[in-house]
Amino acid sequence: MNIMLISDSPELGAQLQDLLKGAATHVLRTVKSVAEAINLLGVDFPAESAPAIDLFLADDQASGVNGIQVCLRLKSVPRLRAIPVILLTANRHAGKLQEAFDAGVADFITQPFNTTELLVRVRSVLRLKQEMDARVKREKELLKLSSNLSEINYTLSRLSSTDVLTGIANRSRLDQFLDREWKCAIRESTPISFLLIDIDRFTVFNSKLGHEQGDECFITVAGVLDLSLKRPGDLAARFNGGMLAAALTHTDSKGAATMAELLRLAVLMLAIKHPESSLSQFVTVTIGAATANPGKDDSHLSLIVAAEQALYDAKQEGRNCSRHKLIAR
Repeated sequence: MNIMLISDSPELGAQLQDLLKGAATHVLRTVKSVAEAINLLGVDFPAESAPAIDLFLADDQASGVNGIQVCLRLKSVPRLRAIPVILLTANRHAGKLQEAFDAGVADFITQPFNTTELLVRVRSVLRLKQEMDARVKREKELLKLSSNLSEINYTLSRLSSTDVLTGIANRSRLDQFLDREWKCAIRESTPISFLLIDIDRFTVFNSKLGHEQGDECFITVAGVLDLSLKRPGDLAARFNGGMLAAALTHTDSKGAATMAELLRLAVLMLAIKHPESSLSQFVTVTIGAATANPGKDDSHLSLIVAAEQALYDAKQEGRNCSRHKLIAR
């Protein structure tokens, strides 16, 4: 263990060096003043390059400054604050000792020294320092572990609410979102809309071109949907195996119908070749939209049912189009 004596007395340094030489684990280093100690260990050095010190011995008889002032100065340097200080003093007055402990002194040793007492007190303070260091290390490890667990939980939370293929919200996340926003729309008396997007002749596309190209097509269409929803209050999601959805908060019938057509045209403009479609040489989508002004006796499921009915109507009318339903109150 590395011990630093702060004293301008060569005799005291030699005496302590002689007393501690029997303790092979203790290395004594002497400086003449607290300023020299701080210059050697303090703020001007990166923490990794400063010499490691485990204990200060402050000479209360040093010229120019007393041991309590030395302790206060050491404790004012953040890097040195955790290093214990033992006061070497000839003053056994209770008031003096109380002042020393108030200043942050860990212990005191009276002069002239008793070898046994000196070694016992030094070992005791160093043992306490080791225990404190170990506790701080454990706390840092626990904080790091806690941080890692938070990151893992966040990742798991995202994975549990994200569709693995497309990266947008999955059905579970969509249902939670709709339920929350439906209740919010009731409180605020605002409209909410919902879109169901079906890729036309997608089963045939997969059969003809293979599932790898089918997945690529589905991912691309999902990406267009996600990028088209620019407001933070809207949500793009995978509704089921081959169908996508969009939840549009604070959106009335006109807004829902407009968004449905914009999405339909955006997919068409991707110009993804569809060799087996009778609708177009490119991939197209059919969209069912629904809008509601929710009441307290309603459920967000009614919005999904209405969008499914609108999607069915659009398919019956030839696909590659969008249709809208308004839920009457």
